Amino acid sequence: MFIPLSVDRPRRRPTLVCHVLIGLTVLAHLAVYASILPHSGAASPDMDPAFLDPLRPVVERFGVSWAGLFGEGDRGIGWLRLISYAFLHGGSMHLLGNMLALWVFGPSVEDRFGRVWFTLFYFAGAAAAGLAHVLSEQAPAIGASGAVAAVTGAFLVLFPRTHVKVFVFFFFIGIYEFPALWFIGAAIAMDIFSQSFGDSDVAHMAHLGGYALGSATAVVLLLTKVLAREPQYDLVAIFKHRQRRAELQRAVREAEAANKIRLGGPAPAIDDAAATARAEVLRAFGARDWPAAARASDALATTSAAYGALDRRTLKDLAAGLFGAGCDAQAAAAYLGLLKHYPQDPEIPSASVLLGVLLVRRLGRGGEAVDSLKRAIPLLTDVDERALAEELLREAGAPA
Repeated sequence: MFIPLSVDRPRRRPTLVCHVLIGLTVLAHLAVYASILPHSGAASPDMDPAFLDPLRPVVERFGVSWAGLFGEGDRGIGWLRLISYAFLHGGSMHLLGNMLALWVFGPSVEDRFGRVWFTLFYFAGAAAAGLAHVLSEQAPAIGASGAVAAVTGAFLVLFPRTHVKVFVFFFFIGIYEFPALWFIGAAIAMDIFSQSFGDSDVAHMAHLGGYALGSATAVVLLLTKVLAREPQYDLVAIFKHRQRRAELQRAVREAEAANKIRLGGPAPAIDDAAATARAEVLRAFGARDWPAAARASDALATTSAAYGALDRRTLKDLAAGLFGAGCDAQAAAAYLGLLKHYPQDPEIPSASVLLGVLLVRRLGRGGEAVDSLKRAIPLLTDVDERALAEELLREAGAPA
């Protein structure tokens, strides 16, 4: 059993819509349970047949099915079933699983979409999942899992580099962190496998329809720039960044082979304090323990070698990891160290933009970013990065 508990992505605004949706869904479940309890004789509604039999009229009226949407007979509330079914659940464990996933992944997506658009997106995800189900199955379906799948699909595109804290109850018990890409990707793979080869009462096509709607919506919003990109975070930016990095690395190898460039200068002397701090940074970085990496980075910065004690590849990855984990001050210090110790690195223009995001938008130290942004703009080949750098300059009070 793998139970998600939280994600390490920082948010900029309080969560509201997710909490309201969770509250309404729980209230709907309790209302249905209270209305049929006198007829069920069941001590627990957890998929007990004594509970499900009285629930059947509720499912027929408010659940989503082909007959309910397109049938000739009484269709109850008609197409509103595409929304109402997401507020019904076959038992408290069914409800708890869906609401826990919405509690963990929903706030970050709400933070990026905004409250109004997230609300519309959630209901669109429920509708898409419901349609995917009725086009593949005859039996009615209930549950918020399709809408929640849309939310997690969007989360996967928007925040693939985040980590999910998970309670594991399997051969071993404990709390561990997994990359969101692996955790959500595994859930999608299980639904695909179960739909193809499995035989269960779970509406796997509803899940897949939700994942498809959520991920496609996020990709379209990023590509059309309706939704601003978060450097080093979203899937589109990562793909573009990797492509540029591969091109730069190829150019660096060619130039180094021809002895045309020499990255950085002489390595600074590393005393015992710097060596100890560097070892702790590398240990925390390797374990992806970002709070510990942030503390070790602070200690390293006070030594004589400072960030020059790290090779440029490690320093860039450390800065990106601290950025993604919300350790803004330490990420900015790492990027400043990169600019100081490896000024000839071909990725310095892109690193300057990330440093600008931290200094201007997160730390309120925009004046410190002006010079590096001005130097970076003429060297940026990506249109989006250049536009972001110019926007950051204006926000810092300097002309682009």
